[in-house]
This record gives sequence, C-alpha cells and structure tokens, in this order.
Amino acid sequence: MAASPPIPITILTGFLGAGKTTLLLNLLPQLPPPPETRLCLLKNEFGSVAVDSRLFASASTTPSAQATPAVTTPGSPRAATPATPRVSPVAGVQELLNGCICCNLVGQLGDALEHLRNTYNPTRIVIETSGSAFPATLAMEVNRLSTLSASGAVGSAPKYFLDGTILVVDCENFKGYEDTSYTAKLQAAYTDLVVLNKWEDVGERRVEDVVDSIMGVCEDVPVVRSRRGWVDREVLLGVDKGQRGLLDPKEHIGGEGCGAVCTQTGEGEGHKHVHKYGEKHMDEVDVLSVRLPKAQGNGYLDYAALDKLLTTAPKDEVYRIKALFKLSKAPPKPPVAGAQGVVVADENQDGGWFILNWAFRRWAVTRVEHEDNEGDVCDLTVVLAQGEGRRWKKKLEAGAFVVREGDGSEGLMVEIVE
Repeated sequence: MAASPPIPITILTGFLGAGKTTLLLNLLPQLPPPPETRLCLLKNEFGSVAVDSRLFASASTTPSAQATPAVTTPGSPRAATPATPRVSPVAGVQELLNGCICCNLVGQLGDALEHLRNTYNPTRIVIETSGSAFPATLAMEVNRLSTLSASGAVGSAPKYFLDGTILVVDCENFKGYEDTSYTAKLQAAYTDLVVLNKWEDVGERRVEDVVDSIMGVCEDVPVVRSRRGWVDREVLLGVDKGQRGLLDPKEHIGGEGCGAVCTQTGEGEGHKHVHKYGEKHMDEVDVLSVRLPKAQGNGYLDYAALDKLLTTAPKDEVYRIKALFKLSKAPPKPPVAGAQGVVVADENQDGGWFILNWAFRRWAVTRVEHEDNEGDVCDLTVVLAQGEGRRWKKKLEAGAFVVREGDGSEGLMVEIVE
C-alpha cells in the first residue's frame, strides 16, 4: 500500500490582536469544501479560555455563507458575488492552553498533531501561535517532526512538511508593542511572508515606518497588504520556503545581528529548545485568569458592567481580552461614540453563551453553542503590558467590571498566570 502524502503545515504568527484569527476566518470561504479540503486548526493561547476553538468549531458545523469582499482598488480581489450556503472546510480544531507553544508547550506539539492526523485525516494543518510566540523554535520542531515516518522513526515517508511561516502585523498598533516586546521585533526575522493588517485607517507614512522596521530585521522578506483581513488563498498557502532558506538552523539561528540563539541537543526524547533572549519571552506580558461562578438562582453575566471595561481599557496597558460568558439577552450595539465594538448580527435576541475577542479597543461578541452546566458565568483571560498584572488584578477584584446581573461578584477569582 502506498504511503499517505505528508500533510502540509502552515504556521501563522503575529503579536496579540494583529488579526490572525480574522485572516483565518476570511480564508475559509476561499477553500474548496470537503472532501477536497479537510482543514485542521491547532491554536495556542496563554490563558485557559478556549475562545477561538469554539468560534472555529461553530464554523465547522454551520454552513458558511461568506463571500469574497467587494474591493474596487486596483489589484484587489474580485467583487463580491452572492453568497451561497456551503459546507465549511474545517474538519477539526484543537487548542493548547495555559502557555506558549514555542517553549513550555513545545513538547505537546507532536501529540497534538498526531491527534489531528489520526482523528480527522486532514489535507492541511494551520498552527496559530500565541501573540508572543517565537516562530523559529516552532518551525524547527515542525521540521524535526517532519523527518519522522508514521512509525515514529526517521524514514522516507514523513507525516508532515512545513509549508511556510506567515507573520500578521497590526499597522495601527505595531510601533507601540514593537517598543515593549523584543519578540515582536524578532517575529519578522523568522518568517516567509509578512501580511500587513489594519493599514487602511492609518496614514501611508505609518505603513512605511512599519515596513522599514520589518526590513530592519529581515530585508528580503516578501510583504503583502490584506484587504480588511482578507488575503487570497494562493498567497497564503504554498509559500515558497526555498526563496530564503529560513528554516535551516545553521542559516537563521544565531546569525550576526540576530539577538537570539536556539540550540538543539539530542534527539527524540532528549530534544530540547533553549531560548537565549531573556530566557522567558512570556515575561514581556502579564496574563490574568478571571472566573466568575454562578450564584444560587443567578447564572448570567452583567454585560453593561463588562462593556465599561471594553470601552475604557487603555490600549497601552491592556493588549487582549478573550472571554466565554452567559447572558440573559443578546448584547446591544456599543453605545459609546467611536467605540470599535461589534456584536455579530443575530436575529435571535434571546440570551445564551457568547464569546468575546478584544484587542486594542476593537472587539467582537459572537453567539456560540455551549453546554450549560453548574460551572462559571464567565471565564476571561486578560493579556496586559509587562508590569500591569498586579494593578489590574486589584481593579478587577474590586467587582466593577465582572459581575452577575443584580447579584454582585461574590466568588470572583482573579489569578496572575505565571
């Protein structure tokens, strides 16, 4: 029997809130439906809230009616055509939580890929990293796994191959987090393609400054602009790694001016990755885990209180908020002029479970299917600028933002994720 062809793996990286998930959601309608496409997603988050996996799981079970966006600028995608319901190409979603996939969770990557391969038989896997991940380490681990055959030994029939590493850059906020995150600078040095996102509402000078910063660490990386988070699938998939030789450790790790070293010792069980740029790049951000349990007879979050947090949190202190919560009724449109919140259109105004994706004062609230239980009213992860953890822990513990409807915040737990 002929061996199965290796599964292409694409690594999607970018700082917190850059628009990685949006890029993926806009990719889905461009892909052929199953069985031609069986896409699996492996997503990584700092906290314990599996928000994105629920979002994509909904996409995998609900017929998609999205269409290519209408854009009239030269060289842009074709105009929108009437949407027709279609089966989603997403076969399965898995999330690695409570850590970073390129360091303390890197040892779990092989098992996670094996689970997706054996359960869904995917035609492609996309790994979406946490916002502070270092792609070179992850790329080398995928390369190591790609040398193993289906039996787990080095062989001639590999199970995977690395199709490319893509970096999404938020042009609106890049200069801010570039100054505070060394990893944000290094991400551009170890990628095959850079996608500029959120450039439409900033001046051309800002975009040029971002490109100059990227070229300062890697002058020959190709750069493309998204269209409100949309990039043609032919650009994203099948990236030509050979154009730069980025994925050979001898060529791109520890080179002159690199500032980072990643070493490999041993093979198999003894294989390790060691970071030398501050040891723990997760120290560049503080992470809070927030849980609000149900009270007797009250199982709903007060969305008006949470909305105060969403509309007032400073962008230079709060980078990212993700949450899963239950509401007694669908949330209203943002009442504050200039607020960038979006409540995904839904004719159903009844209550239920919702997920929140918030980044730099832009956010979306989406209804999801979730099994009701006796657990929490709200699970929330907050990613903050370095040094802000203790101060924001006290703010949240004060009970002004995360509370039950008419019942206060008794039992609220706010923990700093180490």
